[in-house]
Amino acid sequence: MRAEVDVTDNSDAVRAALQKAIENGLDLAGRRWVSYAKGLAPNWERGMMRNSIDYTVEKDQVTVGSNMEIAAYAELGTSIYYEEKPEYIELGDGVHEGVHQYGRAGIAHWLYYDELTGEVMVGSAQKPRHFLRDSFERHKDEFMAIIETALREAEG
Repeated sequence: MRAEVDVTDNSDAVRAALQKAIENGLDLAGRRWVSYAKGLAPNWERGMMRNSIDYTVEKDQVTVGSNMEIAAYAELGTSIYYEEKPEYIELGDGVHEGVHQYGRAGIAHWLYYDELTGEVMVGSAQKPRHFLRDSFERHKDEFMAIIETALREAEG
């Protein structure tokens, strides 16, 4: 007498479920990180910079930031306070773009045209606020727990 055994390969379904769990965990962690970052961000440009902070999830990473150039200045500082080794921006596929400070370092004041008000304003050096970095560092254990929970829930 011969016994028949059916073997079913569910590895694709398992991989897909794990990927979905990772993306769900990163999505929740991204939403929380944005909330914390907005709480630390300066209220520049009548709140538009703070409100521009958002996140994206792609495969196995979450990216939090702003599409406003001024956010880089808020995070990293300007002029005499500008950090020598700036963070980089991940553009995808391993391509990085540096965050650049325009103008010469060391200048304490400068004039600029404010497009919102139509006025010429005097700019002054700003210390870095690190609202993105600090919000991550303060809550990274929470973010890891969110992702771990998402993975445990995927186990069923």
